[in-house]
Amino acid sequence: MTSAPGRLATELLVIDDIGPPRRSRAHRPAGLAWLWLLPTLALVGGLIAWPAVQTLYASALSTAGGLAGVGNYRSVLRDPQLWVTLRNTSVWALGVPLLVVVLGYAIAVLSRDIRLARVRTLVLAPMALPLVVIGVAFRLLYDPSPELGPATALLHAAAGMVGVKSVDVPHLLGPSLVLASLVSAFVWTWMGIAVIMFRAALDAIPHEIEDGARAAGASRVRLLIDVQWPFLRRVAGVLVLLLAVAASRTFDLVLVMVPGSVQDEAEVLSLYVLRQSAVQQPGEAAAVSVVWLLVVVVGVLLAVRWTRHEWPWPAGGRRPLVTTAVSPGRLGRIRPAARLVRRGILGATLVVFTFPLLLLCLTALHQPTDAAVRGWWAPLSWASFGELAEAEVWAALAPTAAMALLVTAIVVVLAALAAYAMAWFDLPGDQAMTVGLLGAAVMPLQVVAGRLYDVVSPLHGYGTAVLLGVVHVGFGLPFVVLVLRNAFGAVPAD
Repeated sequence: MTSAPGRLATELLVIDDIGPPRRSRAHRPAGLAWLWLLPTLALVGGLIAWPAVQTLYASALSTAGGLAGVGNYRSVLRDPQLWVTLRNTSVWALGVPLLVVVLGYAIAVLSRDIRLARVRTLVLAPMALPLVVIGVAFRLLYDPSPELGPATALLHAAAGMVGVKSVDVPHLLGPSLVLASLVSAFVWTWMGIAVIMFRAALDAIPHEIEDGARAAGASRVRLLIDVQWPFLRRVAGVLVLLLAVAASRTFDLVLVMVPGSVQDEAEVLSLYVLRQSAVQQPGEAAAVSVVWLLVVVVGVLLAVRWTRHEWPWPAGGRRPLVTTAVSPGRLGRIRPAARLVRRGILGATLVVFTFPLLLLCLTALHQPTDAAVRGWWAPLSWASFGELAEAEVWAALAPTAAMALLVTAIVVVLAALAAYAMAWFDLPGDQAMTVGLLGAAVMPLQVVAGRLYDVVSPLHGYGTAVLLGVVHVGFGLPFVVLVLRNAFGAVPAD
């Protein structure tokens, strides 16, 4: 079996690797490494760590400025809406990532006899879209009117087939189903990356091992537990961690999809913090932020504990080579009838991936009045795009694209310098820096938003695009540094 260091699919998004650094191939002064780390440490420390410390301190202050101890926390915990919010956030942070992982694994198994290269762009496209756009697409899909919402029309048709009256059919965005509708939008967004990562990990398993287990009489369950799970455990752990962080920041999806009358039933901590900061005393608002931060930190530490293993790969181990090709042995073992069923399920999955975006595009090709009243069945028109031109929306695209490209380039350059220093230099406090970067990577923006204003407001150029770009760079650095650190560390020393 061919060995290829650094080729496991899990290393595409590893952010939990906190093993020892590689030894440098050349003797370089440690001061150079600290010089490369300085921009990252300054930006992350000033824009994330220091505001987080200030938030923690503010949570213990009274309105008069004295110490309130845990009084702010007592006041916050007496709010019944907080407990509804914590329940919803727990569903998002625990249940939703597990759901994505299970479905992603199932689709990856069903697709093992086909090549994903042809549809990879399609299944990964939702990740590239802002959650606001996804919220608009699913708000159209779940519109309460059967004439406007295709999903609602299907639900009413299914209810009629079983004898349920239309007036008794619950709204998909109503109190009883709104959380499930939000979860479906999030699952649709992140399913692609789960499928791709599980497929890569499954393809890395030598088929001789699976053939031997089947020859010994292993069932599908035993095959998963005894053969596949050691290869898939870290993939699942990294996905759960990544999805939990993403799920905890879905306030914009809630704002766009959920009608105002049921916002309380769907509220999550990110949105709760944003709203309560405007109506509560500063100390109580900071206490809410600290509660949320503790929830995130505990979840991340559990995920890191679950997925961590020695790094680099254990001595004497043989690392499987990830291949994008389909093993001929696997193709021969799949019966034609089973392959037909699999392709049917995958075809339906691709339709699910495509339909929300198709609905969004078709709705845009209508006059605004027709889109609101007659839905996407009305005659096509370019009138909506004409109104965008009159509103000078196009003029905002150029500076937005320029800032996105510039911020991305700066983040990659600064992160590459810091990651190389952490991976190849024996620096004191290397593991502490890695853990700190992990904490900064999962730091919810709402936790530090109020104190971040206090940090940046005295700076020259406050309110300008330059300072906005600096903040984006600071919040983008931790995750990129952790990913690149693992990539640099996987390069063989020779």
